[in-house]
Amino acid sequence: MRRSPRLIILVVASIVFAGLVGCTTTGLRAEDERLFVGANVDVTSEEPYFRTRAVSSGLENIVRPIPNTTLLGFIRPGLWVHDAIGVPEQPGLRSWVYDRFAEEPVLFESEFVAENEGRMRVWLINHGYFDAELESALDERNASVGIEYDVTVRPPYRIGRVALPQHDDEISTAIRAQAAESLIEEGEPYNLERLRQERNRIDRALKDDGFFAFSAEYLLFEAKRDEVTRRVDLELVVQSDTPAEAAHRYTIDSITVFADHTPGAPADPDDTDAVEISPRFRVVAGETRVRPEVFADAVLFRAGDVYSRTNHVRTIDRLMGLALFRFVNIRYEIDRDSHTLDAEIYVTPQSPRVIEGEVQMVSRSDGLVGPGVEVRYTDRNLSSAADQLTVEAKSAAATRIGSGEFALDSWELGLEARYSLPRLILPFDAAGRLGPAMPRTRVALGYSSLIRRDVYRIDRITGSLGYDWTPTAEIRHAFRPVDVSIAMPGALSPTFERFLDDNPDVRRGFDQQFVVMSAYEFLYDARTNDRESGNLVANVRLETAGIVASSIAWLTTGEYPDADDPVEILGVPYAQFLRFDLDLRYFLPVTNRSELAARLVTGVGYPFGNSAVLPRTKQFSVGGPNSMRAFHFGTFGPGAVAPDVADDRNFGRTGDVRIESSLEYRFPLAGIVNGAVFADAGNIWNVPADDQDSERAFRFGTFPAQTAVGAGIGIRIDTPVIVFRLDTAIPLRKPWRPAGDRWVAGEIDVTDRDWRRENVVFNLAIGYPF
Repeated sequence: MRRSPRLIILVVASIVFAGLVGCTTTGLRAEDERLFVGANVDVTSEEPYFRTRAVSSGLENIVRPIPNTTLLGFIRPGLWVHDAIGVPEQPGLRSWVYDRFAEEPVLFESEFVAENEGRMRVWLINHGYFDAELESALDERNASVGIEYDVTVRPPYRIGRVALPQHDDEISTAIRAQAAESLIEEGEPYNLERLRQERNRIDRALKDDGFFAFSAEYLLFEAKRDEVTRRVDLELVVQSDTPAEAAHRYTIDSITVFADHTPGAPADPDDTDAVEISPRFRVVAGETRVRPEVFADAVLFRAGDVYSRTNHVRTIDRLMGLALFRFVNIRYEIDRDSHTLDAEIYVTPQSPRVIEGEVQMVSRSDGLVGPGVEVRYTDRNLSSAADQLTVEAKSAAATRIGSGEFALDSWELGLEARYSLPRLILPFDAAGRLGPAMPRTRVALGYSSLIRRDVYRIDRITGSLGYDWTPTAEIRHAFRPVDVSIAMPGALSPTFERFLDDNPDVRRGFDQQFVVMSAYEFLYDARTNDRESGNLVANVRLETAGIVASSIAWLTTGEYPDADDPVEILGVPYAQFLRFDLDLRYFLPVTNRSELAARLVTGVGYPFGNSAVLPRTKQFSVGGPNSMRAFHFGTFGPGAVAPDVADDRNFGRTGDVRIESSLEYRFPLAGIVNGAVFADAGNIWNVPADDQDSERAFRFGTFPAQTAVGAGIGIRIDTPVIVFRLDTAIPLRKPWRPAGDRWVAGEIDVTDRDWRRENVVFNLAIGYPF
């Protein structure tokens, strides 16, 4: 106990010393060199706070150069590393550390003031603040210099009338035809970037309507300001020097695929070996083994179609998605007289057979971390139909970091064969209803064995048939009409047997079970879009099991299955349940280098008919490095049930319902090192039943009081290959304690060794938590 305060004092002193060094390093420059510490922008406006703040943030974000990274406002770790080790002259450890953690000093130059003022005036004009006033002054402190900018703005000019080309020619008519999709609305604040986006949108719409040779550069917005009404009237014009071919709509006249093209080599469109698979659609196969029908499925346009840039890009994506080709390129021979295009598609094959080996660090949801090895064989063109066969063998060992032991806690072995086709194998034609992206039919068969040291062993056989399709860049669907698994527990330890005897519901979840289910999954991922307004990721999954089997049992016996006398398939009781999962994530940029990440995870499973409880693999748990980080995996719940550390760390608590949320602020520290501050809240519960005690069951009136809360800080080393993460957290609310005594923030005592042992949780993991 006596040494703990000294340790804390030493750590705090080290941080303070690093901060002081980070500041005093400014004194290590030459006498005429001063550190540039950035700019502060003070905006005076009659506009609401959020708009004033948007102006201030926008101006601060364009200040250049970007000053050295700071921590807590005054510690400059990257600069400290630069001064501490100097610029290495030879490769080695010193050079490695410098490249990843050091920052060269950003020194002040007098030109910064005028240069940034010029950038700010341009930004203000581009956002409708045509009459803004701007003043600047230096903030000089010892060996550092900052810049203070005072900006006064009136309300921004707004969009007035928007006029479109009124000529009767082909291009003007096409521009007017898509005006309903315009991004510009009368009355909105003037924004030059918005005008650029609108010009690009029109360009994309025209290219999808056959205007092959058109370019956004041929469009111009002419603006007229009214200082009385503070309005800007816009007129969109097609520039007079636009080439004649750009103003006409083009159609596809013919399509030729060169399936065995060597870059740089000439291609003969009149090759006598060409196979015509549809009118004016030919494939010159060469030495390739790919069937012509594969190209017919992948190419989204045909002879006679109006040219579409979207179909052009998606065709390249579909061909590359087959993983058969190293390069794909589409060229067009233009006929200006007939306004037609001859499409020539050049594909360069790559080896269809690949053997891969991979060594990785495995970070599991239950807090176990360890090495893993995978060996994979893939034939990307098994029967010349772009069908893929993958055979994968894997092995992984893991231990619980922080347990005080380094013996292996688990060992996993697996073998799986996967087969997929780049089309949907269905009894009906659904291609036109599933979007333009290349769909896939997937079949899988696998075997795995999970061994928990001194606890149990579970062997599992799995098989599935499914379909994947991606209608847009942000949306993905996956439907598994058949997903079969047989779990075969064995080698149960005496301790675990006693645990199962004391917990009959847990035993039922571990019993040998035959699961025949269907699953549907919807994924929306907007992270490919512009980050400025934040990005949403949503994942929804629905599973049903035992419906078909119970229907057959009812038809043959006239009775529905009952958990007290379960029906068996191949001598094994089949599982019957419904399960729903929702995972929402939102990423909001705070600055150019930091973001706020939020997550909401909910799920519910309901056993019925032939099952009294969910299979073990379908139950929910919380805690661990990717969940409630202030609690070890599976050490609390359901509801307000008190933990039993001896059993929970080995076997894990589970439930039928999960509600969990996280909020995390992520920011840079130095080089590849990033930091985070986070808070997690959630718990698991059981579905209410007649024999269920109130402290375990989920009820809307009691679940908020049974929610656990934790918070902490984290360090992430983000290398190009892998992300190492260390999160340290403490509980703030313990739902198993008596009502009125569940918040424990007032009990925090970092100097108490017993308190630290009971409450401080270290989570070492690979990758981000979400």
